[in-house]
Amino acid sequence: MVEEAGRTQGAPLSAHGGAGSERLALARQALAAADFRAAADHLQAAMQALPAGLQPSASMRLALACALAATGALRESTDVVRRIAAPARNALLRDPRTDRALAEVLAVGWDAHQVQALLCAYAMRMGRWGYRAGFVEALHAIAGMRAGVPLHRSLVFDAFSFGQPDALVAALSARFAEDRGARPPPPPAKSLPDDGRRVRVALLSGEWRRHPTCMLHRDLVAALDRRRLHLTAIHLDPVTDHHTEDLRSLCDDWLHWPQPDPAAAARAMRERGFDIVWVLGSFQQTPVAEVLVHRPAPLAINGLASYYPHGPALVDYTVIDPLTVPPTVRPHWREALVLLPASAYVLGPVPAEPPVTTTRAALGWPEDRLVLAAPHQAYKLSPECAALWSAVLRRCPDALLWRVQGPALAERHWAQALQAHGVDPARQIVTPPVGWAEHQARLACADLFLDATPMGGHTTLLEALRQGVPAVTLHGPGPAGRIGHALLDAFGLREGCCADAAGYVETVVRWAQDPAVRRRWREVLEARRPGGRGPLSPSLDPARHARWWEALLLHAWQRHRAGLPPASFTVEDQELVRPAP
Repeated sequence: MVEEAGRTQGAPLSAHGGAGSERLALARQALAAADFRAAADHLQAAMQALPAGLQPSASMRLALACALAATGALRESTDVVRRIAAPARNALLRDPRTDRALAEVLAVGWDAHQVQALLCAYAMRMGRWGYRAGFVEALHAIAGMRAGVPLHRSLVFDAFSFGQPDALVAALSARFAEDRGARPPPPPAKSLPDDGRRVRVALLSGEWRRHPTCMLHRDLVAALDRRRLHLTAIHLDPVTDHHTEDLRSLCDDWLHWPQPDPAAAARAMRERGFDIVWVLGSFQQTPVAEVLVHRPAPLAINGLASYYPHGPALVDYTVIDPLTVPPTVRPHWREALVLLPASAYVLGPVPAEPPVTTTRAALGWPEDRLVLAAPHQAYKLSPECAALWSAVLRRCPDALLWRVQGPALAERHWAQALQAHGVDPARQIVTPPVGWAEHQARLACADLFLDATPMGGHTTLLEALRQGVPAVTLHGPGPAGRIGHALLDAFGLREGCCADAAGYVETVVRWAQDPAVRRRWREVLEARRPGGRGPLSPSLDPARHARWWEALLLHAWQRHRAGLPPASFTVEDQELVRPAP
């Protein structure tokens, strides 16, 4: 989220020569490297070195305030911000070099807790996991507040992304909605007549483009029964591509609203008379959640928008599966729950991407070495991953770890983490990012897939399973760490689901050292693919998911028409809907 932090605070800084100028240069470097303690020290020294009578610039003060907040010096950071005059602060808001998240916090008032959480999350994405304690500390403080600066949307997603438990994510979601005055609507005063028309569904997302959200829903949308459902896709991001046009062709209508005013967008949706808004895609980058606050339709149903609790002030229903959201955590999900027979993640053939094939020889990978695939995004490479995967590599001397290259700073910190666990970073195959089809071909060349923790792989894991690569996953504390269990279960690979770190390492090592076991699991995965000998995995069956979604959308709308409030229910393969136990 705060990728521009170094340039934001560094670019406008004034230099006056001598030690002050040198300290400013060091401060810029420290900010870019997410070393906020060093940045604060250099900035304070630079300010002390200013010539007599010359005051620090507003950008210097903001940089120092951010650095102090990230290190937990919240009172000191707030004191620094108070010294920035209002005109200078407004100029910073308009400066294109100011990071969006920080500008939004400044626009409504300084909140050192939020700045701390935002910058600590940024630091963790760059591999500086020493900031995790400050991140969690800030989130707990924010979740307990009910006044002041409205909660930035990114922090709810960040809590989910970095594996925080359901209770904390739910508390942050509740604060986000409460800050904006969101309230669940009352049910209809009386039942509504059945006019016989199709149910009008708005598919709301900021990710109808080359993004996992689009990949996961393209074939599901294509398989929906249009005799009963009228579909309008709404895209909230300026970026479009051929995936956008492909999805557009599958819907009855299409609305492109880049960077909308949330209240105006919700009002426009109400005027169009949608019955249900089907929420899809991440809440982090575009104002999906802010639109929901203003109730754009009588019912809001959360699909894979972000697989975490949102609460009844934002959505009426959330679709879940038995393993990602087990009964023990469901009390934290205060919206009504729709329980599907299996994971809501489903991947079709994605015809917009022509298939690609490759070989280890073509990739330059050794034929006689075991390749352990871990092509996760850099922010998932936690200390837990370093410990687990290093333990595996130490016990499997012929194994290589395959990853996709991340930012240079994150790569440097990851290499240091491996070395700290006694593993030479040369034991890795690090490849650059490639197109979607090329990545699928590379996945098929791996021997095993190592899931990350505390946030596991989702689309990446599903893609590996579809390519026939056996996977091992570790049960995490939050919903982001349990999706892997549901996906492996959908492929008949539940033996790869591990409850603790020791079991994870032992399972990977056992499978790595026994080619017969790997062949057996590949046969299991091949049987669950389209055209295989066994039952098709639900995670590769968009048509089956379409029947589930038709049943749940129609049932939820029928309840609303009858004047009944949202209530949890279960969807079964026979299209029977029954109340949740």
